[in-house]
Order: sequence, then structure tokens, then C-alpha cells
Amino acid sequence: MLDPPSPSKSANPSSPPTRSGAPEWLLRSAQRRVTVIALLVVNVLLFAAVVERVVYDGESLPAVSVNGIALGARSETELRAALTAIAERYETRTFAATVGTVALQTNGVELGVHVEIETVIRTARSSGRSGNPVNAILGIVLRRMRDNEIAIPITYNNAAITAVAESWKAAANINVRNADVRFDRGHPTIVPPAAANGIDAATIVAELKRVAISPSDAPVLKLLDHRINPTIGIDQARRVADRADQILARRFTITTAPKQFVLTGSRLATALVTKIQAGTLNLAINPAKLRALIDGALDSKSSPPVDATFRIANDGTVAVVPSRVGKGPDLQHISDSILAGTTAIDAPLTTSKPVHDTAWANSLGIHELVSTFTTHHPCCPPRVTNIHAAATIMNGAVIEAGETFSFNDIVGARTAERGFVKAPVYYGEFTEDFGGGVSQLATTTFNAAFWGGFAIVAHMPHTIYFDRYPQGREATVNYPVLDLKWRNDSKHGVLVHTYFSSSTITVALYGDREGKTVRETVPGCSVGPIVDTAHDPRCMHLLATIPTTDAPLKCPAKNPTDDPGNKCATLKANEMAAGALGHTGYAVEFFRTITYPGRPATVERFSWRYQMLPNVILIGAEGNPGPTTTTLPGATTTTPTGPPGAQTTTTASTATTGKPTTTT
Repeated sequence: MLDPPSPSKSANPSSPPTRSGAPEWLLRSAQRRVTVIALLVVNVLLFAAVVERVVYDGESLPAVSVNGIALGARSETELRAALTAIAERYETRTFAATVGTVALQTNGVELGVHVEIETVIRTARSSGRSGNPVNAILGIVLRRMRDNEIAIPITYNNAAITAVAESWKAAANINVRNADVRFDRGHPTIVPPAAANGIDAATIVAELKRVAISPSDAPVLKLLDHRINPTIGIDQARRVADRADQILARRFTITTAPKQFVLTGSRLATALVTKIQAGTLNLAINPAKLRALIDGALDSKSSPPVDATFRIANDGTVAVVPSRVGKGPDLQHISDSILAGTTAIDAPLTTSKPVHDTAWANSLGIHELVSTFTTHHPCCPPRVTNIHAAATIMNGAVIEAGETFSFNDIVGARTAERGFVKAPVYYGEFTEDFGGGVSQLATTTFNAAFWGGFAIVAHMPHTIYFDRYPQGREATVNYPVLDLKWRNDSKHGVLVHTYFSSSTITVALYGDREGKTVRETVPGCSVGPIVDTAHDPRCMHLLATIPTTDAPLKCPAKNPTDDPGNKCATLKANEMAAGALGHTGYAVEFFRTITYPGRPATVERFSWRYQMLPNVILIGAEGNPGPTTTTLPGATTTTPTGPPGAQTTTTASTATTGKPTTTT
């Protein structure tokens, strides 16, 4: 007899149950379905990731944002335009604070705030494009749930922030006064000390660094003032005054064979000064004023030592003009004797060596023209006076190997006492101040250093573009905050020589070329040689152009430069007329290639963004509101050259008046 057929496993009621109570065969079937579905989802997502990359080829992927601004699905050009606007916000923000009654102000440009746009563009374009399939799948899911936020790389200039901090400290602590002694009418007068509320530089530096990288459009500076005590007290001033009284009560007999003369206290008082040494107030004698007193008494002038100088021939070669030793009374010995109370002083004529003698000059190896650059300007406005004054001061400066050239250190403060006059400047608007125009000399110097192949340490182009300079290849200065610095990284010294006429300024650097060549390069263009006579505009890689717009301005114009023709005086109510021309904004980059014999070429990238200033549209006002339109019929966008003779800078730190300290 045949056995009955056995039932299938799927129908076997005796199949052991799983822990969940479901039959094992049923659980395995469910697992297979889950696996199939999971694989299907993964493949769909992977396919979607591939499709997404194809669809957005050449663009950033969706859901990419920077600083909360969506930058997804944008081309490189669109990304650059959007990021340029973001960067301009960061780099031009104004930072203000008030300490007591002192208003302080600076901005991102002055602090050297910089957003590296190209880095963000590369990050935005590569975001979500990982070659790892798992990351690609996760990315396409996560981007539907949240944006991929990209951090903005922001940097600042430590030296610029420190300089602003010191300037703010000086402005805010202006009422803090050390005790001192002045000499009026031959008698010492004590100046009492004074404590006041102020701030310390370290606090300012920390706060400026914090706000410089803050994502806020208007970050708030937190500067808490506190009581600042003077470092020199009244006791020190009394001690110095008592000592001065004792010295001025004496008569000093000074013998310089064959002459002998008596120096009275009343005459000596004109040469007495005070100075702080190691935190202590001391009595001192001004050597220049002492020399004048002695020369007048001896009826013959002593001859001071003369440093070695350089003579430049017509062919550009350089020769050393030898130094000379000086001859005269030993001023240091006389000063020390007077301060020690010695009344009979023997001061024979002695020789004194120059600080920089002939051997020093010969050791520098300065013998040929390394580089030169010339810029042009209209003849004779006040700014030219400032250019010539600064060029005269700078002429003959020597930068030894390894030393750094500082425009502000060499030229110094631009004041009326030093020969500077008021001329056009740009402080966020056009106005006038002492030293306006000096930035043209800084630009000329920057280009001479650029073509000389010297290391650029610190420089900042103008905030708006003036077509008398090469785009991006220029520099503005502002004493003491904004400076132009370049380092002599050659093995020889460098002589700075300036030449000027009524319409040109030239800066030439002499030293040793050391076989190097310098060229400006961008794709498809390379210009040189070391001596640059003209800038080739083809070599400027223009990243973006921001055309000028029209901006309405209700008459009367507060700033006369907005209405150069005084049209507001003739406009009827709501009538429109063109005012000051604006400035086109530009983003530029260029490269410097330096080549030494037998060494790989060094390529350096330079870039800058110029702000756009709108064209001013004047609207007549006689108590009636102007029209809402901002377009002047028939008006055209014009590439501006700037007001005649205007010079631009950034806003410097301000004191109680709100006016920059010294800006050119």
C-alpha cells in the first residue's frame, strides 16, 4: 500500500514558530521583501543622485546656502555675483562704539577683512558631489530635509587691527594725563596728572577681531570703559622741577679752546626738556637746541658728521658719495655735566663719526636701476603740493637687505606744520583734509616694488576705482592706520629715489636685480619686463563688473561734491537733474610671476573688489516731496573717472568730532 504524499513545508503546521510567534518561513519571506524594497530604494536614490549631477552639471547642487542665503542650482558666474555681494557686506561694514563722549568708528576695509570668494565657490560647487555612493545617497536625502550650510572663510589683518586699537585708545584716553614739567620764561612749571575713564588696547583688539568675523550685518562692539590712572604722578614731576630749579640757578662756564663762555640758567631753560625712561620722568637737554646755544657763543658753527649718500648718473648707474666726520664740542659730555651740576666744563672740540659711513654705503651693493614706475596727474591742484611734499621726504630712503619699507613711517603725519595742505579725499564721501593726494605716491611706490619683485607685506587698493591707476595694482594710505609696506627680500640694499614734475610722479628703486625677471600674467597675456612703462589692460582678469545705478537725492545736497554745479539752486520742486557721477564697481585679479636664474618661478595672486557708487540724481525741493522714480529721462550709465583731483581712502578711526585722524 502506498504512503500518502507528505505536505509541503509552507503548509506544514508543525514548522517551529519564531520568538515573535510567526512561522519561520513567513519571517524569511518578509525579510526578502524588505531587502528587495531597500535595494530598490537605494538604487532609486543612487539613480536620482546621478540624474541630479547631470541636471546640475556646471552648477551648485540644490539646498546649498551661505550665511542663510540659498545658492543652490547656480552657475559659477551666478555664484560669484551672489558671493561678491555677500563679501562686500562683510568687508565694508562699519563698526562704531562710544566711550564716554568719544565716538569711535572704523570699517571692514580698514581692518583688512577679506572673504575668500573663490574658496566658497569651490566648496559650493563640490558640495554633495562625493565619489562615495553612500555619501551621494545620504546627500540627496539630507538636502531635502535641510540646507547644506557653507561657512564663510573670513580673515582680517592683525597689524591693521592693532593699529586701529592704538588709535582708539589714544582717542578715548585723551583726558588721561601724566604729570609733567614745562619750562616757561626760564622757570619750571608743574603740570599736574589727571585720571579719566578710558579703555585698554587689548580689549579693543579682542572686540575688533570678534566683530570682524561676526555674521551680523551690524555687530555691536562691547567696549566698557574704566578708570585709567596716569603712569607719572605728581611726586615725580616735583622731583624733576626741584632739580631743574637747582640747575637753572647756576652759571656754567664752558671752555672750548681758545674760547670760553658762560651759559646762564635763563638761556639754558630753552634747551631743557623732560622724557620718560623706563616709566620714570627725567630731566634732559635737547641736543639740537644745546648745539645752537654753543655755536652762537663760540661765534663759529661746528660741523656735524655727514652720512654717505648716493649719486645717480644719467645712465642709471649709482655711485657712493663719501661720508664726512664731524667736528665740534662733545654735546653729550656737556649735557651730562650740566645735569650732574658741574659748573666748570671743559669741552674741547672732538670728531664724531657719521651713523652711515662710506664703508656702510659700499657694503649695500647698490649700483643699478631695479625698477621704476610713473603715474600722471593734472597740473597744480593742492593735492600735487602734498604729493611733492611726501616725495621730497621719501627721497633718498635706504632699505637694507631684510628690512621693511613703511610708507607711514618714512613720510610721517600729514600736517600743516610739515608742509601738507588740504585737498580732496574720500571718507565714504568726498571731502577735504590735509595730505589728500598722497595715496598717488603710495600707488606709484607700490608699483615700483611690484615690478622690482620685492615682497609685498601690506597694502590696500582704494575702495572705489580711479582710472589714473591700474585696476587692483594700487594702494591707498592713511596715517597711522593704513600703510603700504614691502620687504627688501634681496641680498642687497635698495635706494628709493623720487622724481616729480608738474604732472608726473616717479618712484625708482636702485639696488641689484640679481638676475630676476618680473612679469604680470593672466591666461593669454604676459607683460614685463622689470621696468614697466605702461599697463596692458588685457592682463587684468576682470571677474565681475557692477554697473552704476541712479540714486535720488533731495535738494539741497549736504555734501557739495554731490552737486558740483550747484544745480539745486535752480531746480524747481520735483524737477530732476544729474548730480555727481558714480563709480562702476569691479572685481579684478592678476598674477605676478617672479623668476630667478636656475630656480622655479614664483606666482603670486592679487585680487580686489571696488565698490560701486551710484550716479546722484538731484531732485528739486520747495517743500514738496520728490518723485518716486530714480531714473532721469535720457540718463545713461557712464564709467566715471571721479571728481577732478579726488583721492580716495577708507574711513579711519574717529574721535569726538567724528572726523578721521589723518586720512589721505
